[in-house]
Amino acid sequence: MRKKSSILLTITVILLIGFGSTILSIFKIIKTLEYDAKQINEVGIIRGAIQRLTKLELNNYPDDEGMNRIEVGLDVLANLDKSYIESYGETVADIQNNWSRYKTVIEELRVTPTEENRKELFDISEALWIQTNQAVYLTQRSSELKIAKFKLILPVLLINIMLIVVIALLIKSYVRDQLEKTANYDALTKIYNRHLLYQVLEREINRSDRYNKEFSFILFDIDNFKRVNDSFGHDKGDLVLIELCRLCEDCIRKSDIFARFGGEEFVIVAPETGLEQGLILAEKIRKKVEEHSFKAVGHITVSVGITQYDKGDTRDSLYKRADIALYHAKRSGKNRTEINIKGAE
Repeated sequence: MRKKSSILLTITVILLIGFGSTILSIFKIIKTLEYDAKQINEVGIIRGAIQRLTKLELNNYPDDEGMNRIEVGLDVLANLDKSYIESYGETVADIQNNWSRYKTVIEELRVTPTEENRKELFDISEALWIQTNQAVYLTQRSSELKIAKFKLILPVLLINIMLIVVIALLIKSYVRDQLEKTANYDALTKIYNRHLLYQVLEREINRSDRYNKEFSFILFDIDNFKRVNDSFGHDKGDLVLIELCRLCEDCIRKSDIFARFGGEEFVIVAPETGLEQGLILAEKIRKKVEEHSFKAVGHITVSVGITQYDKGDTRDSLYKRADIALYHAKRSGKNRTEINIKGAE
């Protein structure tokens, strides 16, 4: 009995040591994953800020404060850990180089606005979009390498193998969920981002072509949002975006895809919804926003552009058509919904 107790005590001590080591390893990995998430989040902020800045500059709204925020973000990004993958540093350097040229083109555009420098500004912003996506990919790869390194310690904990296997599976699931959430969701509003939106559009286009299913594409943004930020501050502007998303989520179906396209611009893809029903949904959202009093700023409005998928459309043609409708809504006084169907551009 005494011998058995000693054995049980020894096994218990070994299990406790193994459990403690596993817990320490878990905390270390979570910490590094949080760090990776910070990198991905920083890249996402820079990516969204550049898209927003581009839109403002192309519409003759200089945003020096936005440029300064991007500068700060790039400094943070340059100093983040890149010990696992050398090409991460190269990607950051490419981003910084393109950013330098981007600023130069903005200066040229402000002094002498031409179609040539407007196009160059747009092209550089697209290049920066691709490079920031690459930075996200490399950070994800870094996280995977850290998980692989963690698995090397498993043989040391053979006595606690069952416990370690369970914890390793939990960590794997956690990592996958965290990376998927970071890659597919907007960091501020917690709705889908442009990356996932593009995937959904490709899926809906394929489904529509194969089964002759219709769907609506709704594009809207906040009227005079720059004035909101200027009057109340960007923190309050962020609260408006968050509250707006919760408001819109109450209007849409579970099957609808709601995504932040960039800045204050949002997209809804409504499967199996024709133009007439899509217009009803768009108007429902517009009116609900108009009637709602936002905690941070009071009343705001949105302008909406809507179109319907037609055979042969691409995600770019859908966006372009909805964007034209949105432009007409803005030009017609804002706080309104405009339709644009194929062939009417």
